[in-house]
Amino acid sequence: MKSLKKTAAVLAALTFAMTAFTACGGSDNAPVESVPATEAATEAPTEAPTEEATTEAPTEEETVDEVTAQQAAELIQAVANTVWVGMDTDYTCYVLAFGEDEIYFAADDDSEVQGYWDIALDASHIYIYSDEELSDEIGGFDWEYDEESDTMIINGNVVMAQTEASTLEDAVSELEKMSVAKTVAEALNGTYWMGVDSDDSTAVLSMDGDVMVWAIMDAEGQTTANAYYWSMDYDAITLYDAAYEPVIAMEWNAAEDLSTLSLTIDGETVEMAQTDEATAEETVGTMLAITEVAAADDADYDDLDDGDLADEDLDDADADDADYDEGTDEDDADADTDADAAA
Repeated sequence: MKSLKKTAAVLAALTFAMTAFTACGGSDNAPVESVPATEAATEAPTEAPTEEATTEAPTEEETVDEVTAQQAAELIQAVANTVWVGMDTDYTCYVLAFGEDEIYFAADDDSEVQGYWDIALDASHIYIYSDEELSDEIGGFDWEYDEESDTMIINGNVVMAQTEASTLEDAVSELEKMSVAKTVAEALNGTYWMGVDSDDSTAVLSMDGDVMVWAIMDAEGQTTANAYYWSMDYDAITLYDAAYEPVIAMEWNAAEDLSTLSLTIDGETVEMAQTDEATAEETVGTMLAITEVAAADDADYDDLDDGDLADEDLDDADADDADYDEGTDEDDADADTDADAAA
């Protein structure tokens, strides 16, 4: 029981540590205002420039602004004509559809806004305007997008997943599809699930708010148990590390009565059923104990000195061979004498 309590404490500490992390999308800075165009000079130069006159090099600040503006423009191009869905820890579902110029942002609480969009130079905020000239701001939200990992976070902690849709007209139907995911996520919160796949890998899952604990032991006895941030859409559950880098993607399917949950990872499906907290903790404790024993066995094997063993084995083998050879010669001589006497 002592080891099981230790395991439960470890998992609890993992969960507590994960909840303490600051969400990557959050920002304490005020929205960055658009940079106004530079006003043209109103007075002509008093003297014509000489041949030796040269154009002044841009300042470091101007160079940084140009690079930042270019990066923002590239982000706009990267997400244009895409549709994203997500869910917060209160199970409010969102849809975000980007056009080339227009944007549609809605939640399943019947709130929505549609207009024209622009991005802050530091890419931390999206502004929504009622007009193409981008002069009448009607909405906006904090925003972070990592093009390399294709991870988008809005308002600090809502992880969005890209759908196969590409137009603003598809946004409403994509949001409607999230209703099933919302039901399953609500059912998972505060519960514990266990299952086994076709390779005899044992898995345990639990979810509390924005943190999901996932533990799995493969057929060789190796266990991975960690707490992750999570996102969920109508196809998949994605687990993220503390920096919101995607770590595990699981396709999901659930029975209508939510009695079973199927999770498919890299082609292997784990059929899971709900269990209680004590059983889940005991199972994870056993999994970790098996892994610890296996690791200790491996360490003992690795600690053996192959060179010393080889020398000792060779010495013993040589001694045995010598004894065998001596014994054989003596036995052969005795055998020959007995044969002569008998003759």
